[in-house]
Amino acid sequence: MVLRPMAGGMRTVTDQYIELLSAGGVEVIAAGPLRTLPHSVPGQPLEMFPYGRSTRQLQEISRSLRPDLLHAHGLQAGVASRGLSVPVVYTCHGSAPSGPAGGLFRILEAGVMRQAAALSATSLALAKDAAKRSGRPVAALPVALFVPADEQIASRPRGPVIGTLARLTPEKGLNVLLEAFFVFLRAHPGARLLVGGDGPLAPALAQEVSAAGLGERVRLLGWVEPAAFYPQLDLYTQPSLREGLGLAARQAVAWGLPVVASEVGGLMEACGDGPWVRYVPPGDASALAQAWQETYAQDPAKIARSGRLWARSVSGPDAVRQALLQLYEQALNAPVNERARQRFPA
Repeated sequence: MVLRPMAGGMRTVTDQYIELLSAGGVEVIAAGPLRTLPHSVPGQPLEMFPYGRSTRQLQEISRSLRPDLLHAHGLQAGVASRGLSVPVVYTCHGSAPSGPAGGLFRILEAGVMRQAAALSATSLALAKDAAKRSGRPVAALPVALFVPADEQIASRPRGPVIGTLARLTPEKGLNVLLEAFFVFLRAHPGARLLVGGDGPLAPALAQEVSAAGLGERVRLLGWVEPAAFYPQLDLYTQPSLREGLGLAARQAVAWGLPVVASEVGGLMEACGDGPWVRYVPPGDASALAQAWQETYAQDPAKIARSGRLWARSVSGPDAVRQALLQLYEQALNAPVNERARQRFPA
C-alpha cells in the first residue's frame, strides 16, 4: 500500500482496506509518510516530495521486499509509483481541485492512469469521471460500513442539533454551513451546530464564530470519535462543494440520522435515495437552511429509520475484500512490457 498524507474519509477507507486484506490472509506492507503509516501492518517511511526521491525510495523498498504489486492511493502516491517495474493499482480518492491547481492535477493523474496496471475509485461518480478521462475501465470499490445495533443508538437530544464531521478545508463548504445556520436561527433560536474535525480552516472558522457571537450556539469540537459524535445530533449535514464519496454522511445514515447534503460527487451514492436524505445545490446557503427546516417539519427520527435499513443493505466487509482481490488479479494478469518482466534484476 503506497499512501500519501491523508486524513478523514480517505484515511478511514485505506485503513479499512488494509484491515480487511490482512484478515483475509494477504500480506500487506504500507509505505508512506510516518504520520500516515498504520500501526496494524509493517511500515516503510516514504518522503512524498520531491517525487524523484520518493520514486527512488519506493524502488529500493520494492527491491528489498519484492511485493507482487503496489496499490497507490491518491495522486501523490500514484506519481511516486510511476516508472517502477512492479504492477501498480491506482485508486482515485477525490476529484481535482478548482483553478490552475486542478489543471496540473489532471495532467499528472492522466500520466499515472496511463501507466497503471488497473484503475479504481472509491465511488461510482469518481469511477465514471476517471473512466471518461482515461478511456479505460475503472472499478468502483465498495466501502464497508459500520452499522450500530439498535441498542447502541441512544435517544436523540431535544431541539434542533445539527452536525457535520469533516476535515476543515475549503471544499467542505464551511462558509455555506455557517451562513445557512445564521438563516436557520431566525426560526429556531435554540438550535445548535456541532462541527467535528480539524484542518487548516479551523482558526478562521473559530474567529468567525466568535465575531458573530455564536460561541454558545456553534461548537467546534476538533477531532472526535464518530461513535461519540453522531449520538449528539438529530440531523446530519454535509454541504460540500465537491466530494469523492462522503463516508461520514453514509455513516450518519447508519446511525439513524436524517441527512441534508450537497448534490455533488459521491454524496448521492453515499446517502442513497429515500426519505432519510435531502439534496441541495452546492454553495446555496438558503436552500440548505430550507432543507433543514423541511426536515424538522416532519419527524426526523421516523424518517431516519428507513435509512438504517438501507445502510444495512449496502454494508458488507466480504464484498469489499472480494472487490480488492478481483482488482489485484486484474492487475497481475495485465499485459506487461519487457521491463516489467525483469522487475527484480539480480
